[in-house]
Amino acid sequence: MQDVTLISEHDGFRFGARHLSARGSRKGGVVVLQEVFGVSAHIESVMVRLSNEGYETIAPSLFDRIVPNFTRPDDADGLAAGIAAARSTPNAQAVADIAAALHYLAPGPKFAAGFCFGGVMAWLAAQYCEGLSGSICFYGRRIIDELDAPLNAPVMMHYGDRDANIPLSDVAAIKARYPAADIHIYPAGHAFCREDGENYDLPSRDLAFARSLRFMQEFGDPVGQS
Repeated sequence: MQDVTLISEHDGFRFGARHLSARGSRKGGVVVLQEVFGVSAHIESVMVRLSNEGYETIAPSLFDRIVPNFTRPDDADGLAAGIAAARSTPNAQAVADIAAALHYLAPGPKFAAGFCFGGVMAWLAAQYCEGLSGSICFYGRRIIDELDAPLNAPVMMHYGDRDANIPLSDVAAIKARYPAADIHIYPAGHAFCREDGENYDLPSRDLAFARSLRFMQEFGDPVGQS
């Protein structure tokens, strides 16, 4: 895994990202989008998992304008700092940063996959980024506030039925507005994929990843196309 530098078309800002090449035969690329805690060990573990499945991965540090290499622990103070950083990150800026990460990936099918805050960013990528084969949104709370624009790429979504932050009525509203969205509900709480989190649920995590891999296989263009 290596550190790389990206340049945003939003404002010309140079920001960091973590990059990992695919292992074995390359199937495509994935922009892995952070929780509010930054490009954390959890995000890096997702990158490794996807790399082992044949996907090049890149995780842009979306809060670098606030603090370079922003990472915070999964505790009350870290959550407060991350929420403040997320609220200071305009959607248009984040979308441009994601586009820079997509552009960095080698030609082939390109996906976005995000968690919590990153789940919302993956949703915005499906609405506004070009050249995206599909987006995977893990428990993005603010997606309910982003229902005005059409989706320009297929979307898979993962939610826990015990998520205190996302009522199932929100999930139903999203499905009603975007019936083509592939939505899955798990017997789990918020952030059920984060291994060190209090809501970590291994069976739900593994099922969500298996479904996500099938989604990327289904919607991936032939490798070699940009």
